[in-house]
Amino acid sequence: MKQITNAIRDNDELKYYESVYITDDNIVVNDKQLSAFTIVDNTYYSDQTDEEYRVNARIGCKLGNTEGMKQFISVTDKVLNPMVFQENILWTYERIASFPTVASCKEYIETYINEDVTQLILDEQVKMNQA
Repeated sequence: MKQITNAIRDNDELKYYESVYITDDNIVVNDKQLSAFTIVDNTYYSDQTDEEYRVNARIGCKLGNTEGMKQFISVTDKVLNPMVFQENILWTYERIASFPTVASCKEYIETYINEDVTQLILDEQVKMNQA
């Protein structure tokens, strides 16, 4: 059974931003381990939100034209536009849920990471990272 192993809050951000790491997840790009999830203050994205915090999941996408994508993206913002390039793979984070508290976000992550479909997604990300 997978669980949250570490969560690191970035105190340099003006609003709430936390990187969440889970059991048996070790996606490393440029000598840095990428978190499996982030928990972010939803007001980064909109001033009018029903829920205060959002859970973003790491997504890996194979690109056909890496150089074109890198030229299109001049500066990436780790909150609004998180993008990490690994050769022809783009790692980014996309919203999967929102909740009123950080604790409820973490409860959701602990359930979500043990679903069969999530296990398949995480296994494919490992294959992409190792290729």
